[in-house]
Amino acid sequence: MASVSAQFQQYADGLVNQSKEVFLKDKGHHEMFFFVTDKGEGSVMPAPAKMDRDEMAAKLRQFVRDNNIFGVIHIAESWTYFPKGASDHTMKQIMLGETNVSSLNPEDRGEMLVVVAEARDGYRKMWITPIKRDGEKLSLGSTIDFDEPPAGRFAGLFEGH
Repeated sequence: MASVSAQFQQYADGLVNQSKEVFLKDKGHHEMFFFVTDKGEGSVMPAPAKMDRDEMAAKLRQFVRDNNIFGVIHIAESWTYFPKGASDHTMKQIMLGETNVSSLNPEDRGEMLVVVAEARDGYRKMWITPIKRDGEKLSLGSTIDFDEPPAGRFAGLFEGH
């Protein structure tokens, strides 16, 4: 029988593919959190509508602590910025926190489907899939995966455990 860690990683891989299928079928993907306990039991929670993002992150951390959660998978659509070159000034401003992607002009930003998996044993992985829109036509680009620790308010859910 596979360990909870191995099961969680397989589950995350499967959700990456499933999220792309749902996105293309529904022309979007609601933000969701999938949870796996240390016993391998799963549950899902849609992100609460209209809740402050920092408040949501704090409640999520508390939920993880209170419910013996082993791993969390977060699926969301997000704005992104694709640098125009190695010395792209806008990219430097984003990386330094001087500006946000959401504040850029629509023609300067893109969209992506993001899946982030994080587990108590230190496993962390992020998959991003560019979203391509051409009028009513919708498609997805190639998925890129990252093994680096994810950043942002929903990262580091297991720090201090």
